[in-house]
Amino acid sequence: MKLEASNKRVAELEKELSIAKQSAAGSSKDDAELAKLRAELKARDERIKELKSDLEAIDTGRSDLDSELEARSTAIADFGLKLDASKKDLAKKEKLIADLEFKLAKANKQAKLSKSSSSQSQSSKSINPDIHVRYLGDKIRLSGNVSSDIHDKVISKANKDLGSQNIINELNTKNISSSPKWTESSLLSAISVSRDLKDASFEQKDNTVVLTGIVASEKDSDKVEAKIRKHLASEIKLNNRLSVVGKDIKQDDLKEIKGIASVLEPVLHSNGVYTFRQIACWTQSDVEQVRASLGGFKGRIEREEWIRQARELHIKHYNEEPKCYGNNASGFVSSKSSDSAKSSSSSRPSKSSKKGSGRDDLTRIEGIGPKMNKALLAAGISTFVQLEAASEDELRAAINAAGMNFAPSLKTWSKQAKYLVDGDEKGFLEYTDYLIAGRDIGDKS
Repeated sequence: MKLEASNKRVAELEKELSIAKQSAAGSSKDDAELAKLRAELKARDERIKELKSDLEAIDTGRSDLDSELEARSTAIADFGLKLDASKKDLAKKEKLIADLEFKLAKANKQAKLSKSSSSQSQSSKSINPDIHVRYLGDKIRLSGNVSSDIHDKVISKANKDLGSQNIINELNTKNISSSPKWTESSLLSAISVSRDLKDASFEQKDNTVVLTGIVASEKDSDKVEAKIRKHLASEIKLNNRLSVVGKDIKQDDLKEIKGIASVLEPVLHSNGVYTFRQIACWTQSDVEQVRASLGGFKGRIEREEWIRQARELHIKHYNEEPKCYGNNASGFVSSKSSDSAKSSSSSRPSKSSKKGSGRDDLTRIEGIGPKMNKALLAAGISTFVQLEAASEDELRAAINAAGMNFAPSLKTWSKQAKYLVDGDEKGFLEYTDYLIAGRDIGDKS
């Protein structure tokens, strides 16, 4: 019994020992896992420290970049201030140069005037008016040299008979104390036929009036001549060179010009325009005169390039360049005066400095040098016609785009160009001789 009980006890003890061993083995395994976790935790702590260090380095680098960016922004701002200062300094120097040129030109002008003071002092003498009246459409353009009293009478009469909106007054009264006694009657006779002439010119030099242009019939020509002779002074001769459509000239089919068609051809006929030659010889001033009669089609002349088309069509039909005779109205001189036409044509100055180039020598304009010329060409202004038509704002924009901002003579460029567009070489030379360094000293604007 005791042995059996002892064995049983031994078995129990062995079982307890086995359980104790298993428990001890499990505890050892937990310790190993704990140690492993502790090692991983330590490694993560180290990684966190490394990341924090990297982050601090990034923050430091960003701060350095911010500082460098701020320094560069400051440098750019300083450069901008220096650039503005340089531009202002350059503008001052350009103005100084222009002022010096102006003073030099003025001194030369005064020296020249002092040499001829004896002739200039005779201000009471009459100046040859060289009257020119241009009829086109419903408008007339009056130009020439007249005394102020005659100017006022003539313009008052023109405004009353025709309406101020139809008068383009380019009469000059500056420095003119008196005019020949026939001047008033000549101008009034020109005004009296303004309703009868739609594309013509009335030109007077000395004691002769030359009337050129186109009319619809001989009856119209006779009517105009009778009216003029009624008002004209007895000592003035009248040379009537008006051409009759269908007799002296052939009427062209203006509908061949793109943009005219059957709608505008009658309008042009009512304005005295019957031929390609007439349109091909239009100046910019002529375009402005005829534009008013086109109603809602005012922009077509330039947009459809009527002048270019008319020239090409004239060459195509007549195998010759259209002949334009200076200030002559339509560019047509009747066969009744062909010798005079040839003389007029040969004496007219060439408008282009390069044959066939399509450009004019803009440096002929006083105040336009090589740099200004280059700036205008870059802006698409290459002819005297374009220069005359350009506004002061357009011209200033052109030179500003080229980095220039000072052109004291700019106000006179258009007027100078107009003389060359009209073929008036004498007028151009007289006007530029009056200018000082390209400036109109009498213009206070």
